[in-house]
Amino acid sequence: MSLGLGLTKILPVLIYLGGITVIFLTIFYRIEIGIFLLVPLLPQQLLLDRMLVFPMGKDFMDLLLIAIIIKWLLNKNKKDLAFFLKTSFNWPILLLIIWTYLELWRGSFYLGISLPISIRDPRFVIWKNFIVMPIIYLMVLNNIKETKYIKILIILMTLSILAMGLHFRSNFAGTDTSHFRNDMRLVGTFTYLSPNAVGVFFAQYAMMLLGLSLFDNHKYRKILYLVTVGFSLYAVVFIFSRGAYSAVLITWLFIGLIKERKLLVLLVFFILTWKSILPNAVIERVEMTKGDTSVQERFSLWKSAKKLIESNPVIGTGYATLSFLHIRDEITGKTRKSLHSGYLEVASELGIIGLALFVYLYILGFQAGFGLYKKAEDPFIRGLGFGLMACVVAALAGNLAGSYWHYINVSGFYWVTLALVVRSLQSLKEQPETVQESKNELQVSYELPLDRYYLDQLYNDFLEVNNLNEAKLIIISPDKESRKELIDVLTNACYSEKPVKNDPFDSIEFGKIVTWKSKNINI
Repeated sequence: MSLGLGLTKILPVLIYLGGITVIFLTIFYRIEIGIFLLVPLLPQQLLLDRMLVFPMGKDFMDLLLIAIIIKWLLNKNKKDLAFFLKTSFNWPILLLIIWTYLELWRGSFYLGISLPISIRDPRFVIWKNFIVMPIIYLMVLNNIKETKYIKILIILMTLSILAMGLHFRSNFAGTDTSHFRNDMRLVGTFTYLSPNAVGVFFAQYAMMLLGLSLFDNHKYRKILYLVTVGFSLYAVVFIFSRGAYSAVLITWLFIGLIKERKLLVLLVFFILTWKSILPNAVIERVEMTKGDTSVQERFSLWKSAKKLIESNPVIGTGYATLSFLHIRDEITGKTRKSLHSGYLEVASELGIIGLALFVYLYILGFQAGFGLYKKAEDPFIRGLGFGLMACVVAALAGNLAGSYWHYINVSGFYWVTLALVVRSLQSLKEQPETVQESKNELQVSYELPLDRYYLDQLYNDFLEVNNLNEAKLIIISPDKESRKELIDVLTNACYSEKPVKNDPFDSIEFGKIVTWKSKNINI
């Protein structure tokens, strides 16, 4: 299968050679560079597969991830800051990693196979690929701090989704849609995953970008979002995944109820006319639900899941064990490696405890998105929060009749977006409260140590005060020990952009209050 757009041979070489450069730039210059390459490649399995022929091509993403982690460690040691930002997600994520690893061992005992102590153990590899997602979440959360970098990352993810949509369109174009056939279903760039996984991927992020587009006022970003949504929905329609159809319709209803009532009108119109506007192949696929053997097969698998859960309700059978249990559906007698329900699969393997952790993390994600949507003033940031809410709804709906949330190809972008939302929400909480004391006085409270975010905020406050005649900026410092750092940061803030003609410090009172008086400095 080609990549389309004439890039089949060129793009893998460019990414590989560029990636080598990016690894060095990440370690020795800026960590954001590595993140900007790593993230958009997460769902591009076909592209990564074409890099396997290059030296260490199979380890390309791992090497890039290691380079980012090295730079992360170097940055934290240099600035003497905490390695992890404290958020409500830290403990649940740590518990999820620990629980899944314990369940990895539990699975070995349950199956009576060798313990997962080798990095080449197939079950250990599956576990490693899963925990890469929370690791990437922590990596993005703690290193992408500024809004401009958040916007860049969202644009890069959108372009990646758009490329996948264009790839699907180029491969599906010309297909006869007069009647449904199973060989019409494409896997797109996922190569080893099912068409249903591709459908849920496009459903999740089409709805996320649709939600974001309702808020972001930037003309060209909005156009990019909507074009990507269009190609994504095209893929959803012709991937013939009923789970993806359900995810889109449920999330569309959610967006219409919460934000845009016009979408409800479109939804009603679609429900009344879908048989008239959709190709016959899609109509046949939907109507097959009533008597399709695949539906009966899933019911049979869900019965098997019920038995597994009843026999091991608390701790399950162990992580990544289902493919070893040789479960057969009663309809075809075929051996199945999946139970075709994310909830039942997690409950079967990880027990009720594991399922509770999974669902709780998604609930926390929805709450984080809602909090940002309600509290942020920046339209883009508000849209980011709302987009995450839509993505969570689509993910929860899409995993009802399939199990996709443990695949990095499908859920990688969700974890990245979650990190961006939590980071933005944390920045709102840390943002200093500025109170206009009088016409010519501002009082601002800052938390130390002052990082880049506060330095920028200080500089903006200085500009605002400088516009006032003989204004003064009162900065509340927590303790005397912080005064040297405070002076350094104030100096950096004043001189970081352009030189000033006069010293901005009229007087500094050490202790809990530092007075900074402007002298109408020309900047």
